[in-house]
Amino acid sequence: MEKQIEKNKIFSLMEPFSEKVILEKGQSVARDGKFLPFSYLASGRVRVFMESDDEEKRTYMEVEAGEFLGETTYYDCDFHQTVIVALEECHILSVPLENLKTLKSKIPEIDPNVYNSLGNKVKYLAQAEKEERVGVIKRIARAMLQISKGLETRYGDEVWAVLKCPREDIAILAKTSVTTATNEIKVMQIDGILYSKFKRIEIKDIDALKKIAGV
Repeated sequence: MEKQIEKNKIFSLMEPFSEKVILEKGQSVARDGKFLPFSYLASGRVRVFMESDDEEKRTYMEVEAGEFLGETTYYDCDFHQTVIVALEECHILSVPLENLKTLKSKIPEIDPNVYNSLGNKVKYLAQAEKEERVGVIKRIARAMLQISKGLETRYGDEVWAVLKCPREDIAILAKTSVTTATNEIKVMQIDGILYSKFKRIEIKDIDALKKIAGV
């Protein structure tokens, strides 16, 4: 493996092959072939959720500016990076799938950087415990707590967390249907635990959500 190149050079190398994406703080994105298939985090900080179906493991890690997202697409790996949550405003260079082959052939010098970044995620996932099997309500509550970690804001004596994420992303992390996630979120709203509208969820009672999640 060749020596890694300096991170400040990666942006200029990748820019001609990329689209610029800005994520707001608290915004979540489900990674797929159409959005953020392979990307470079130019500024900001994100939480990346990862899972391995074969090993029944799930975990998440925080990724800082200067690192990559979607290395599993770059190398065609056997584990998933399912959802990304912006912990602050983020500027991202996203390489469309149709440009990925050209990027790999034109700038192979970034390969050591991508490989090292992937290795960190593989190691982190390998150290995770096998996924605990819990009921769907707990999974939904835990998914929202995982997304909201680090996004808390104090309003007077209360601590809220504002999530700018669609219910589809919560359903992905909870491994349930969008309909089920929506129905359970509605119940939590009736109970005064949160307020949900469109792609925004305001968690108003984090302790109550933790009680549901069993954590």
